[in-house]
Amino acid sequence: MPQFEVLIVGTGPAGTAAAQVLAEAGTCRVAMVDKARLPRPKACGGVFPYRLMDRIGDSSSIPFDAEYRMLRFSNRGDALASQPAHLLGVDRGTFDHRLAQRAAKRGADTITLIEQFDVTSLSVAHDSVRIIDRTGNALSGRVLIAADGAFSRIARLAGLNREHVVRPAIDLEVVAHPEDVAALGQMPAIDLFELDDGYGWIFPKADRLSCGVVSWSGKTNLNDALGRYLGRRLPGGWRVIRRMGHGIPIYTSHTDIARGRIMLAGDAANLADPIYGAGIEAAYESGVLAGRAAQAICSG
Repeated sequence: MPQFEVLIVGTGPAGTAAAQVLAEAGTCRVAMVDKARLPRPKACGGVFPYRLMDRIGDSSSIPFDAEYRMLRFSNRGDALASQPAHLLGVDRGTFDHRLAQRAAKRGADTITLIEQFDVTSLSVAHDSVRIIDRTGNALSGRVLIAADGAFSRIARLAGLNREHVVRPAIDLEVVAHPEDVAALGQMPAIDLFELDDGYGWIFPKADRLSCGVVSWSGKTNLNDALGRYLGRRLPGGWRVIRRMGHGIPIYTSHTDIARGRIMLAGDAANLADPIYGAGIEAAYESGVLAGRAAQAICSG
């Protein structure tokens, strides 16, 4: 018999949303697995629509770094345009950890959180799926939800999402000159074509700025592009608090994101905005759908 009914790999918005659904049902034994020890730093702009909180619920347990009422765009450094938008800014490491804690608490009798389980192989039988980590430890379940990010190892091992394209991005947290911060205002900015084939972003967050660049083609030197971008937007200079590289999924075509006992969710399923790369809301919603599907399978 499988050790669990449901295996969830990844504890970001997609994985924790699936866990929350299953915790509320309370009828499936669930392993919520992450390759790291939580909490851990997470590269991400960390901005999503306020409306998502209606889905997440219990906002008192979720820490926010900023709340925005406008969103600013520019095209090649000029042609500025602003539009009303109700958005929230979070630190992804803290945000994800809080969601994982909440799901584990809600499902205290049914959910087991397993950290530092880095999946290296999987096998699928007629009635179960089995994952093995680097040390040889194994977990088995009836259903596997892969929410392990843009470079999903589960997707690769399962032969799913073969047309998946991931483009490089650099994410910084910086402290900038007060005059530059004041000029930005409390308004997130997306600057299209700061690179010939991409964009830059600056999101004010509490006592710092979250900023970065991404290349849609993957051919641009991001270090050079980031230096030029910040030099223009932050002429008074900046001090780096944290620098991280990551990947943003780029939509190219329809592709398989579920087969048999395995489902992909969030970035692993390529579910991000095709232009801006925003994926938190889509990740959460896809996690809810995956959780419901897993619950239905476990219920026969």
